[in-house]
Amino acid sequence: APAAQPFKVAPPPSWVEPIQPEARHLEPAGEVNGGVHYVLHETQVRVSARTAERYSHGARRVINESGIEDAAELEFEFDPSYERLTIHGVWLQRNGQRRSVLEPSSVRVIQKERELEQRLFNGTLSALVFIRDVRVGDVIEHAYTTEGVNPVFGGRYASSHEVRFAV
Repeated sequence: APAAQPFKVAPPPSWVEPIQPEARHLEPAGEVNGGVHYVLHETQVRVSARTAERYSHGARRVINESGIEDAAELEFEFDPSYERLTIHGVWLQRNGQRRSVLEPSSVRVIQKERELEQRLFNGTLSALVFIRDVRVGDVIEHAYTTEGVNPVFGGRYASSHEVRFAV
């Protein structure tokens, strides 16, 4: 039997306030990077006395051929020593139609040591999702939650939030 995946697939938590990506098909000047326009990038966080849940939801529109490769690969990072990953979905929007393209059995979980050259090993895993048949004009949408608190903080919560990208 295949090994169990270190993530689960389930709907978003009940506390999440749904936000839909804009349906505009305009190419905003100065807001395109690598052939992709970031239509939505949101994070919702719920902190309790025992855990923290971080819901992430995003959507990217493929503007040109150079954006296809970037949009067709999604990466969800988590530290399995204290976090649990739940993937809520991956959707492809084309010609006004939205369909699920998440195939849980084809999600690849790898260990990417970003600081390997400095001989630092942190054990973070990446769940990689590859989407087939991505075309110019498509919108790739995804949602996932990581749950857990880093024990190094001793029961306190700390976080940072990106408020802008290169665009």
